[in-house]
Amino acid sequence: MIPIYQIYQAPNTRKYVDKVLKSNWLTTGGYFNIAAEEKLKEILKCKYVLLTNNGTTASHLLSKVIKNKNNKINKIICQDNVYVAAWNAFLFDGNMGLEIIDIDNKTWNYDREKLEKKLSENSSDTTAVLIVHNIGNPFIIKNEKFTIVEDNCEGFLGSYNNIKTGTAKNCLASSISFFANKNITSGEGGAVITNDESSYLYAKNLHAQGQSETRFIHNNLGYNYRMTNLNAAILLSQIEVMDNILQKKKEIVEFYKRELKEIEEISFQEVDNNCEHSNWLFGVRIKNSTYKIANRFFQLNGIETRPMFYSAMEQPYMQNYINQKKVILDISNQKINDEIVFFPSYPSLKKTELKTVVRMIKQYIKNLKEISLLKTT
Repeated sequence: MIPIYQIYQAPNTRKYVDKVLKSNWLTTGGYFNIAAEEKLKEILKCKYVLLTNNGTTASHLLSKVIKNKNNKINKIICQDNVYVAAWNAFLFDGNMGLEIIDIDNKTWNYDREKLEKKLSENSSDTTAVLIVHNIGNPFIIKNEKFTIVEDNCEGFLGSYNNIKTGTAKNCLASSISFFANKNITSGEGGAVITNDESSYLYAKNLHAQGQSETRFIHNNLGYNYRMTNLNAAILLSQIEVMDNILQKKKEIVEFYKRELKEIEEISFQEVDNNCEHSNWLFGVRIKNSTYKIANRFFQLNGIETRPMFYSAMEQPYMQNYINQKKVILDISNQKINDEIVFFPSYPSLKKTELKTVVRMIKQYIKNLKEISLLKTT
């Protein structure tokens, strides 16, 4: 089986992990925590980086930072068809509602016109905006009126106008995930990125149990959202070979596109001008296909796949948080996730494996054509 993803083995991982074990400092606040944060600040050209234990907790801290900046904000605009953690992080505290906006049929990000219309209908005093760089495709709005945060868990190391995702001037703060299937991983982990000092200090306080400068005196109800020194050691070893990982990912995506571009039934996720996709995952939309049928075909041929994220309207638990009668999601109602399939694209994917995947995609398309032809005769 060719897996959907495998972790890239960085040369210094074992060395750094061994150093942590020998130091007996496995918990938070160690050398590698500090070194990884400093390296990320350098790469992202931002003022503050706060490592967390995963991307979801980093995103939850975004919701806390928003309320700390403006306690009157009680709603956040979100796009549809994203991983549920992007929504959940703003629902945990029960003090913020979601306004779900449809996605664009080509970019799989916000429908820009619908977003702008929704912004015109809302007040910046009570409404914030969450941007998700879906599947790693950068999305940017120039609006400086609304409080904007970015779920950059998939878009990390992508860019728009040569600015790294999650670091735009009008972005209050952003979250990153270093989960095992991300381009850069610590196994499990995340980070909050910001250029705003008060937001950084507040998030830092909350992520460490709300402890004040006096040990065991806590001035906020906080959480244990800290990354361990052990995870940070793995993270630093990955960051060191970041350019190599990104180059390999780019070459894989370019190969897929080059080999599949002439197939009429296939369309790719479109990237806006002046944007650089993070190439987190590679997926295609297959006309007149369904994921259930596609997945069965590829599984039988030894290839692991993933579907597109489902609409909020198809999540049973989300019906407790959104008013179904007031939400009309055109593209989602077409079940875009049914036609999108994600294929293996990890950095160490062998050329022979890549060719096998492409060959089976072409075979699947051929099968679809034959079935369609039978139906019309």
